[in-house]
Amino acid sequence: LQEYAEDQYIAEYHRVGSRPHGPDEDPELAALAMQISPFAHRLVEEQHGLATSPNTNYNVELLSPGKAIATNNSTGVTHEVNIERSRCKCIFMETCLLPCRHVMHARMKLGYETVIPPMKTIPARWIVHSSINNIAEGDVVAGGLLEVSAAPLLKEKPVSASDMYIQSKALTEKIVDRLALQTTPTFSVAYKWLEDFYEALNNGQVVD
Repeated sequence: LQEYAEDQYIAEYHRVGSRPHGPDEDPELAALAMQISPFAHRLVEEQHGLATSPNTNYNVELLSPGKAIATNNSTGVTHEVNIERSRCKCIFMETCLLPCRHVMHARMKLGYETVIPPMKTIPARWIVHSSINNIAEGDVVAGGLLEVSAAPLLKEKPVSASDMYIQSKALTEKIVDRLALQTTPTFSVAYKWLEDFYEALNNGQVVD
C-alpha cells in the first residue's frame, strides 16, 4: 500500500497544476515548477531571487540588439549576456546550464515580457516530461569501462578558512603598501593585473 501511495503521489506531483503554492509565490516560478525537476527549480529560484531583489546592485548596458553587459557596481565584475539566446559565461550557467542571475536581471531591466527565459532555452535533461528522462522508453545501453590516465594528486596539507583569510590579508596589505609608492604608469599596470587576477579567481579560472 505504501508503494502504491508513493506512486500515486509522484504521478499527481508531476501533473500540471497539482503543486500548491503560496499567494506570494512568483507566477513565473510557479509555472516553471511544473516543467523542470525540483532540484533544477531550486537552483533557478535562488538565481531569480538574486536577480529581482531590491538589493541587487547591477548596472545593465545594452551593447547591441540582443547583447548586454551586466556590471556589479559593488565589485566591478562584468558579465556579457546574450539575451536572445539567454546565455552567460558565468560559472553557474556554464556548469548548470540554467538561467543565471545576470540573464534574468538583464531581461528585467530591459523590459522583457518575462524575467525567466523561455523553456526552449532550458536543456531537456532538466525537463520532467522530456522523453530522454523516461527510462521506460527506448533501449537501455549497457555500461562500459573507460580507462584513463591522470597525473597523481599533490599531497598538500589542507589550509583552514581562517588561515587562508589571515595569510591573504597579510599579503594584500603588503601589496597595498607597495602600490601606494609606485608611479602612475606602474600603478596602472599593476592595478589592471590585480583586476584580471580577481576576475579569474572569481570565475574559477585560476589553475596550478
